[in-house]
Amino acid sequence: MGFNIKILGGDVKALPGVDNMIDSTIKTAITDVFVWPSRYVYPILPGDYSYLELRPTGVLDVSLIEATDLMNTDIVGKSDPFALLFVRLKTERIKRSSTKKNTLHPVWNEGFIIEVDDRDAQYLTIRMMDEETIDNAECIGESKFPLKELKPHEPKELWMDLVYNPKTSAPQKSRGKVHLLVIYKPYEEDEKEERGCDEKSFKSSEEDHKQS
Repeated sequence: MGFNIKILGGDVKALPGVDNMIDSTIKTAITDVFVWPSRYVYPILPGDYSYLELRPTGVLDVSLIEATDLMNTDIVGKSDPFALLFVRLKTERIKRSSTKKNTLHPVWNEGFIIEVDDRDAQYLTIRMMDEETIDNAECIGESKFPLKELKPHEPKELWMDLVYNPKTSAPQKSRGKVHLLVIYKPYEEDEKEERGCDEKSFKSSEEDHKQS
């Protein structure tokens, strides 16, 4: 996917540090439009149609514990790994861990609350990155876990293999392992009502719950 943004006859992406930021933001926004679950309501007649919008169903409580045997992407020294965690590839929903300097065996013990839209259809994705500069990072590896395998309120410990492309079933060389503790916490009926979730109208819902 390629594009240019012209302002007063020039390409704004030529400005230092702006190229990667704009590419990432636009590609993420476009990708999210075509990934289930998404719903867009276009009113034909005047009225309040907010009840047709997708609403939260619960949250994913994720503890990022550690990673081991990460592939080194640096020529000199070791990688500076950090993790991106998400269920939906949307900029404001992506969680980022702290960066651990010069290590292939980072330990975080950091917690995140991630929004879930449809437990039966979605995956938890963890993308391990090597921080190069403030606005540049290289992907070490990625892994996905289907949320449908989680039982409500039951903690599940995961050791996930990081690979180059988790979408293929072809054999791939491991790029390390990441250790997580995950709990799916569905909303109770009264919580869903507070968020305007009408389950009589539809079974899938979108979640915007954030817990400190």
